[in-house]
Amino acid sequence: MFHLSVLIVLVGFAGGSLFGFKGGVIVVTGNGFANSLSQYDDFRPGGLFKPDDLAPFDFTVTDFDVTFITEGRETGMAHKFSAGLDYQSSPAAPVKHTRISVNHPLVLDGTKVYLISHGYAPHITVRDGKGDVAYSGPVVFLPEDATFRSFGVVKVPDAQGPSGPTQLGFEGELFPTYAFTDATGPFSAFPDAKNPALSLLAYQGDLGLDNGVPQSVYALDKKGLKPIKGADGKPLRVDLMLNQTVTLPDGLGTITFDGMSRFVKLQVSRSPGDWIALLGVVLALLGLLGSLFIRPRRVWVKVRREGADGTGRTLVEVAGLDRSAGGDLAGEIDAIAATLKEKP
Repeated sequence: MFHLSVLIVLVGFAGGSLFGFKGGVIVVTGNGFANSLSQYDDFRPGGLFKPDDLAPFDFTVTDFDVTFITEGRETGMAHKFSAGLDYQSSPAAPVKHTRISVNHPLVLDGTKVYLISHGYAPHITVRDGKGDVAYSGPVVFLPEDATFRSFGVVKVPDAQGPSGPTQLGFEGELFPTYAFTDATGPFSAFPDAKNPALSLLAYQGDLGLDNGVPQSVYALDKKGLKPIKGADGKPLRVDLMLNQTVTLPDGLGTITFDGMSRFVKLQVSRSPGDWIALLGVVLALLGLLGSLFIRPRRVWVKVRREGADGTGRTLVEVAGLDRSAGGDLAGEIDAIAATLKEKP
């Protein structure tokens, strides 16, 4: 049974790898996700997976709740976190609400939605030289350490400068709880957003978005960009506290830190061979239990007739071998011999 179970487990894992998939997506609270290939940030399909196999569900991340430890050696670690989802199992299905947390996913038609991690998405508004809003919305900043000091970029492709259309780019760090010392410089003293601040370097030029080559939303292509210089002739660093606005030089406009949202990183996966692998694991456990609690032994029964011509009495010999340590087969051999004596 144990050796058969190993084969069953292998078949289960093979089925999941061939027909299943695993994808990842980052969703800012208040935004939604539909289960289609274009919505994923990364997607790893099985060898026989077909896009039509995707379940037609969608959901909106309504809120995110996290509790950080505030004292002791584990200060700053997330004690627990969960996200609220409004979801539909199909476009015609009613909207339902649930909460997911670590190891407690949302399960829809065999597809599981896991909550993996979280972070911050500051709301940033960029106005161009004419005062028009060139960019506004939350920007995902990826955490870099346990204090949630995070890195991100802002790309503004449709700004208008003093001499015509221009493109602006910003990259830098978010400090959820800003602090500063001469020895370390700026840092985040705590992962919760108690005193958020942004520190960004500003660029002007060509973002490279029009050359047809895909770009990461978390990186700034600086080949066609040049730093914006401040009044001192050095590259401009824009430091923003919450609800603060900084005016860019040379009539390029302004940038405002409007607010903070949270984002969640979700893993969406489907492995149709899980139940087969589970069956194999159960059989493996039963096989192991049997090998532990059932004593293996062998019994021989030898029958022969005495006398040279084989006409004498019939002699029956019974012997046994216990294959486990310290076993005593005397009682069982006696019982077998007694049973044989009763036979005609």
